[in-house]
Amino acid sequence: MIQRFLELKSTVSDILICHKTAPPILIGLELHIASSLLNILRPLEAATKEISGDKYCTGSKVIPLVRCMLSKLKTFTTDEPLVMEVQKLVLKEINKRMGAIEQVSSLAIATILDPRFKKLHFEDPLACSNVSKK
Repeated sequence: MIQRFLELKSTVSDILICHKTAPPILIGLELHIASSLLNILRPLEAATKEISGDKYCTGSKVIPLVRCMLSKLKTFTTDEPLVMEVQKLVLKEINKRMGAIEQVSSLAIATILDPRFKKLHFEDPLACSNVSKK
């Protein structure tokens, strides 16, 4: 929705200017913030599309998707305080829900047995070695 609005911002502005009762137009700073927020949400969108694209998601994709999503979110930089706050909140919530994903033995085993991933996306060496022993 944000992406579509940013694509149509000039058209929306032209329409809003013509109407007296229209809501206020977004200023440049607000458009910049919306663009930065879109960049934060893109890794989440990519993970959602990857999971939703198949009829079923294999368990071996879960750990790599979570780790890639987290690494992209951590490397995102911005100078906007609001966007940095959203980034921190998103990272906090993902870590709260998926922080111990490597400890789930069935997902870890599936990831290690998948030749595409093996040990590539494991951050916890202890979890990786525990699964390798099984």
